[in-house]
Amino acid sequence: MTRKIEFPVSSSDKPKRWRLVMRLITMILLFGTIQLSAVNTFPDNDQQRTVTGRITDEGGNGLVGVNVVEKGTTNGAISNVDGGYTLTLTTANPVLVFSFVGYTTAEEIVGTRTTVDVVLQESISALEEIVVVGYTTQVRRNLSGSISTVQADQLKMRQEPAALASLQGIASGVTVSTANRPGGDAIVRIRGIGTINDPEPLYVIDGVPSGVGNNLSSSDIESITILKDAASAAIYGARGANGVVLVTTKRGRLGQQPLIEFSARTGIHMDANQYDLLNTREYAEAVWLSYKNRGVAPNHAQYGSGTTPVIPDYILPAGKMEGDP
Repeated sequence: MTRKIEFPVSSSDKPKRWRLVMRLITMILLFGTIQLSAVNTFPDNDQQRTVTGRITDEGGNGLVGVNVVEKGTTNGAISNVDGGYTLTLTTANPVLVFSFVGYTTAEEIVGTRTTVDVVLQESISALEEIVVVGYTTQVRRNLSGSISTVQADQLKMRQEPAALASLQGIASGVTVSTANRPGGDAIVRIRGIGTINDPEPLYVIDGVPSGVGNNLSSSDIESITILKDAASAAIYGARGANGVVLVTTKRGRLGQQPLIEFSARTGIHMDANQYDLLNTREYAEAVWLSYKNRGVAPNHAQYGSGTTPVIPDYILPAGKMEGDP
């Protein structure tokens, strides 16, 4: 059960109550005006704003294909042929990131702006990295060509007079044979013989192009890298048409303790199968037999012209004997 309680109001209190109501209405209207002004001045919903602008280089030329991304989001756009772009914001405090190949990445705080123009600076270091790839080291996962690398530990397992001879059976696509002479260099063929003129690959030792004959010791080599595909020709030109052998030698490093290694190996080279050669008399008779087979009378400056060869005591003067004046 609800009871209604009424308080008697005198006629003298009506003006006071009216003034109170008017003050309350005024306060409500004033508070709403302040809130509306705050919304217009400091917008809480930046997604309602659209930012435009133009991206140029140092010469004022528009850059096409520049990526414009709102930092921390996947919201982005790409500049058109004139370098212009349009992007609708989605964050409260937007920061735009401008990135393009060959140029330094730039960041711009939007704030209350609706137009953001950017001038990108050329990245000289990026161009230098592309030029010097062939003569510096690079992370293996960044390379896409056909490459074989042999470390020093693998080379030490093979006892070969020539360091490159140790590549046989270790590096795929590489055929190594010996020169068949004591102290000769190893003959390296990368993926067969590509030309009949000069099938030798290019040797690069510590970044310096070299030729055949640089027979280094296995103990001096840190690693050997073989470039086997056409990508090597793009770096080293026509000289790398038969492949490239990159040799990196050992060197000191900062903070490394001194280390001395000593190894010795001896061997003897000797003929295994000697030829049974003719002596002087047997050789002269063979010469006389050649005259007979041709049907020609023998006439030799050293062995005379008789029916049988005469073995002289001296070669110079030709055919002279001991006691001749």
